[in-house]
Amino acid sequence: MSAGGVIASPETVRRAARPNWVYVAPGLAIMLALAAAVVLAAWAEWRRILDEVAATSTTLASVLADHTDRLLESADLVRLQVGDIIGDADPIVVDASHHEQLARLVEALPHVVSIWVGDAEGMAVLTSRQHPPPALSAADRDYFITVRDDPAALDTGTLTDNRYVDQVLITTTRRLTAENGSFRGFVTVTIDPVNMRRTFAHVRLPYQTALWLFNAEGQPLMREPYLPSDALAASVPTQVDVGALAGPMMFRAVSGIDGVDRRYFHAQSPEYGAHVLIALQEDELRSRWQERAMPIVVFGGLLLVALGGILVFVHRERTSGLRWAAVLERQVERRTAELVEVSRERELVLQELRHRVRNAFALIQALTRQVLASTTDLATLKRDFPERLAALAATQVLLVDSDDRSSALLEDLVRTELAPYRAADDGRVTIEGPRTALAASKITSLGMMLHELVTNAVKYGALSVPEGRLTVRWWLADDDRTLCLDWLEEAVPPRADATRRGFGTELLERSAKQLEATLDLDYAPGGLRAHLRLPH
Repeated sequence: MSAGGVIASPETVRRAARPNWVYVAPGLAIMLALAAAVVLAAWAEWRRILDEVAATSTTLASVLADHTDRLLESADLVRLQVGDIIGDADPIVVDASHHEQLARLVEALPHVVSIWVGDAEGMAVLTSRQHPPPALSAADRDYFITVRDDPAALDTGTLTDNRYVDQVLITTTRRLTAENGSFRGFVTVTIDPVNMRRTFAHVRLPYQTALWLFNAEGQPLMREPYLPSDALAASVPTQVDVGALAGPMMFRAVSGIDGVDRRYFHAQSPEYGAHVLIALQEDELRSRWQERAMPIVVFGGLLLVALGGILVFVHRERTSGLRWAAVLERQVERRTAELVEVSRERELVLQELRHRVRNAFALIQALTRQVLASTTDLATLKRDFPERLAALAATQVLLVDSDDRSSALLEDLVRTELAPYRAADDGRVTIEGPRTALAASKITSLGMMLHELVTNAVKYGALSVPEGRLTVRWWLADDDRTLCLDWLEEAVPPRADATRRGFGTELLERSAKQLEATLDLDYAPGGLRAHLRLPH
């Protein structure tokens, strides 16, 4: 028994008889290991920031590259219409009526600024701006020489001498070829990339971000934030041949405009080969990393200080008696257990966060590809894409809010989708079915299907007229191995185009395929009737 009445165990007595280095050396080793763990955790946080930025920036660059293809494709379609307007005469013969047709064509296409037609000598013979055209010659211009010498060439550049608008525009030029293959002239279509600027502006990253657009040869066409055309060449990242880049990639380079070290994310348009660069300042990325890594460093430093204090305490106090040795032993065991538990919980949270972020980006990318593939105009894209993205977000929130985050109740999903259109006392909407939990892997696809059915009902079906009635009913069959769901609309006025297939129908069928389910759609005279069977 030691002073104070504490009985020391035989193990404690043996430890007290050991020299100090036996305790100090393991403690130092633990401190070194902890310091290494802090460094590794900070490095992992840096990699996580780069992965997050790369996912967003690469996706944005790819979307803008595809948008560039659409702009250049529309310019080629305009050139075909111009060819129909001016006919096959060689040399080109035009009058005021041809000018009026070009002016109406430009007026109908908001992204087209002007159209110029030149003859084989480079003289302007027709323009959408004025008639007769100004006495201008392009014979010494690079774009004229390029299309004259190469029948298949598309020359893209910037409009540097612009009297009409105060911003950089993109010019696209192709040759006019006579029936015998000779050079007949050229058509230049000037386009305004305003929609690319708007798309870029709508994506808000927590960093100062810049956008570059280059043609297939690597010549800069546009930068956002805005730079005048005569300053574009100087802004290109140094030591990088943009025209030689291919496919999605990330690289670091010094900007030619301010000498700042930036990280660039590249994408190339698949059809016309244009290059898109999204740039972020390296200093800002490192500042964000320092902000996020600081808690890790502080926490690790506190642990190191605490462990160092424990070692000093052991060194000083172990000689004062077995009583203090026993107390210290219990404290170390308790604190070690707490640290292990904290570390385990943190790792579980980080794993869950990484998993959900990857899944969210994959779902958004898949939805974006589907909407873009089926949308032919910007107005439809602006109307439909946010609604479908909101439906996707609602299913994710439903999973997060559920008690078991690996599943959610079917009734909650149905009520969430119908909540904006369902009054508590009007009796128009009936929801029936047993308490049924669905796995997270099925909630997203089924939520998108319900959103499409609700949207159709609000626009054309039971929820579009006061007398309409809607019943959503589900049940389990085949010994609870199959979930059956009926969507029944009643009292819906007939429509001539009720059976027309659109993107909503395609999305329903794709989602059903992802669920390995069968979907039957019946456009009955009184309203849509849908029956879904999926494995449970």
